[in-house]
Amino acid sequence: MNECDSEVKCTLPEDQLAQRKRELRSGLARCIEAAQYLSDGLALRFAESSEMRAELARFIEFEQSCCGFARFSLQTDAAQDALWLEVRGPSGTSDFAKQLVPPKIAIALVDPAAPGSLVKLGLAGAASALFAIVCCATPMLVLGMSAIGFSAATASVALGIDLLALPLLIASAVLLVVGLRRRRATSHV
Repeated sequence: MNECDSEVKCTLPEDQLAQRKRELRSGLARCIEAAQYLSDGLALRFAESSEMRAELARFIEFEQSCCGFARFSLQTDAAQDALWLEVRGPSGTSDFAKQLVPPKIAIALVDPAAPGSLVKLGLAGAASALFAIVCCATPMLVLGMSAIGFSAATASVALGIDLLALPLLIASAVLLVVGLRRRRATSHV
């Protein structure tokens, strides 16, 4: 674990640091199931078990002694039956911590510090869906207008609106799914 920043460095001597890296890569790092960037660090997911909880507690205790820049916390996610180890600190902490993550694990880009973006995404999807639902009611408009003699004029307008409704409905569904997945991904934070 090399120095990434003047504030982000491990105080272990180089030989002990190299040994620690080997131990972590052959042990704890192999148990990482998922990882995601935080606004000020990295979160690592492990399977929930009393053994893993004890192993992570030992890891945190050791790392706090040599990496004083980092703040470690262990979160339980009952919905995913998982433990999340959060490593937070100054700029460069996420680069420092990602050295633990095996290459086969993709690190998700999640910014829980910006929950407003999820709300805006959900609102945009809901507004689009509402608009599409209203537009899909245009057949009722055609029937109603034809009853009073305006069927030809409203039929062409209704067809144009209906042709807009389908792409809007699809787009809103995509927005809602993305928003819900992002919210679920950040629910442990």
